[in-house]
Parts: sequence; C-alpha cells; structure tokens
Amino acid sequence: MRSQVFKYRFLKSTNATVRNLKLTSVNIANSESKNAAWQKIEPSTFARLSLEDINDQWKKATMHAVVGYDYTGSDFSQIQIRNAQIRGTGNYNAVFAGRASGSEISEIAVIDSKVTLSGTDCGGFIGAGKSLNIRQVYSGADMVTENYTDEKNRTNSAGFIGNLGGKSNVENVFAAGKVDNRTETPLYNFLGTPEVLESMVKNAFVLETAGGISHTTETIGILSAISEERTKEEEFYRASMHLSEEIWNLSLVAMKGYPELRGMEKK
Repeated sequence: MRSQVFKYRFLKSTNATVRNLKLTSVNIANSESKNAAWQKIEPSTFARLSLEDINDQWKKATMHAVVGYDYTGSDFSQIQIRNAQIRGTGNYNAVFAGRASGSEISEIAVIDSKVTLSGTDCGGFIGAGKSLNIRQVYSGADMVTENYTDEKNRTNSAGFIGNLGGKSNVENVFAAGKVDNRTETPLYNFLGTPEVLESMVKNAFVLETAGGISHTTETIGILSAISEERTKEEEFYRASMHLSEEIWNLSLVAMKGYPELRGMEKK
C-alpha cells in the first residue's frame, strides 16, 4: 500500500463497532491540538485490528496517539500495533491512547514502536488514564526524552502509563520497551504515578535493562523486572503473563523475542 498522509485517519467514532480492520503505512499530519488515527471516541467496540507503520509526523501538536481520547469507556481487544513512531512536544503522547477514561483494554500487542516526548502525561502505551481495566498487554514501545518542560513541574510520564488514576486495574502486562531519558527530569520506566502502583497494578513486568527510574516492588505479584533472555521463553508469556495461545502466537518467541496476535504475524 502506498504511504498516504491524513489529517486524521478517522475523525470520531460514536457507538460504533470496528472489527477486522488493517491499516498500513499511515502518515498523520495535523497542526491542531489533537492528532490521532482516531481523534475522539465515544462508547465503541474495537476488535481484531492491525495497525502497521504509523508515523505521527506533526511535531508541535499536543496529543499524538493511535487513539487520541477515549472519554466514555470503549472496549478494545485483540489489537496489534507495529512500528508506530509517535513524536510530540506537548502532553498526552503515547502509542495506544493519549487519554482514556473507563476503557476496557485487553489482548494488545505493541511491537517495535517508539514515543518521543517532552511533556507530562505521556507514556509508551497510554499517556493518561482514569478508571481503566487493562489486562494481557505486551507493550514494546521505547520512550525517548530529549528535553522535558512542564510549567507546573509535573513529571507524570513513564515507560508504560504516564498518569494513572480513578479506580483502575492493570494486570498481566509487560512494558517491554526501554526508557532513554536524556534530561535531568526523573522519569519512571513503568508508571508515572508510583503512589498508585500497589493499589492498581498486579502481575506486571519490566525489563531489567529498561532504564529510567525503577520502582519494582518487594511485594510479590506487583511489578517485577525480568531479563532479556526470559523474553524469548514461551513459558514466560504462557505461565507468567497468562496469554492464551488461542489468541496469541507464542511459537516464534524464541526467534523474535516477542509474542504476536494470531493472524497478525509478520512473515
């Protein structure tokens, strides 16, 4: 498919069901404040989506994400994002969603992606989330911070989710990306609001070599660090992350170092 440039790939989804959709080679360029493949979402269902080579190329917008803002509790399942390059100079930059509220998010794979940020409420996976239910997520999104500015001196940006609040539940997730923080601003490699880690997170993982500030816990079953060697073991994804092999293809993990959703494997 020839690469194309879109202001928004989809402007808004309201009470919609989107299934079995594949987007490839999408360059998103927009000078307005919100910039996403989907700009805004009201209660909708998204399932079995494959997005590849997403290039968010407008470098002055305040929100860069595949989903700009889900503010009414949509349902996302079995979505794979490969090679998403997100760049932003403001807040709410992330691969999956800039902001989300009340969302159900499960069985998501983010592969070979990167977020370049310089503001607060940014993350490799989600920028800011409230009352989210997240489970079975592999997020291979690196976070790069070349400069960091926030007029209120907030530092809620991190490798997985920048700002998590409400009554959220995050379980069986792996933030597999690395944090390349080139500033003096302290940024965590998993959650930018570490005070809610033990109340909202269960059975989460980061790389031992992730970079950023580590906040793995002594309490078993909250947040653990694993070696890069373990990322190539099927048993880790099957037994530790509890990924279902009916949904996930784990057979190529030893070679690739990451799981893929079935039917979305890269040949």
